[in-house]
Amino acid sequence: MIIGHQKQRQYLAKLADSGKISHALLFAGQDQLGKKTVALEFAKSLIKEEFRGDQHPDLILVGREAGESEIKIAQIRDLIWKLSLRPYSAPWKIAVLDEADRMTKDAQNCFLKTLEEPTLKTLVILVSSHPNQLLPTILSRCQIVKFYPVPGSEIESYLQKEGLDRVKIEEVSDLAAGRPGRLMEILRDPEKMAEAKAMVKELQEAMVKNLAFRFQLAKTLADRDNFQETLDVWQNFLRKDVIKNANPLKQIQNINYFLLNTNVSPRLALEILMLEI
Repeated sequence: MIIGHQKQRQYLAKLADSGKISHALLFAGQDQLGKKTVALEFAKSLIKEEFRGDQHPDLILVGREAGESEIKIAQIRDLIWKLSLRPYSAPWKIAVLDEADRMTKDAQNCFLKTLEEPTLKTLVILVSSHPNQLLPTILSRCQIVKFYPVPGSEIESYLQKEGLDRVKIEEVSDLAAGRPGRLMEILRDPEKMAEAKAMVKELQEAMVKNLAFRFQLAKTLADRDNFQETLDVWQNFLRKDVIKNANPLKQIQNINYFLLNTNVSPRLALEILMLEI
């Protein structure tokens, strides 16, 4: 089940009906919003054949290999070769390139050739939380579909159907911070809820402690893989009292924008935030 993103899904359905689909789509937005899930849904709607899980001869899934931090040029060369083949049985041959911004520069330059000389009836869907890390020449050749955090009301509606009580629904919804992927993690693993509560505690301490503490926290957060997730949890927490927290809430929104759309250093962005909260 997909939570939220109705506008994006309706737009994609219209694209499919029109038959006028760009050879490259870029699904852009923060981590754990469900971009890849929507990409797979769209791919399946175009292939129009039975799937075994997410497997089909005309669907190619590409992402970081186990233990690797980047998508290597060898993977992209393999992708290009597969896309050059005619569809096995479906109307389309489709590739979903997850965490596309993790491609090395060599891999991106290699991938660019596919965008410049697309094969008929092929579609590549790039999924990225940091599209600013992609080459401008790649971005210019993609039709961009932007994804945003899911409204709390939609997450709460899902949790209600799952049978959670009112108090639990509010707590889980707040900690999910508009991210369906994060929501599923919390529901599967109670420790994830404890992690999110610890993030809120860090914010509460930062708001009352001195600048030295805040700068140390900025360094600690910048070194974490999930610092963006921390900012989203903070943002949701501050929204509970918008009038009281108007300034720090605005600062976090600004930092989120710059992190998503520019190459600003996470540590620098977080230090600026610490000066303002």
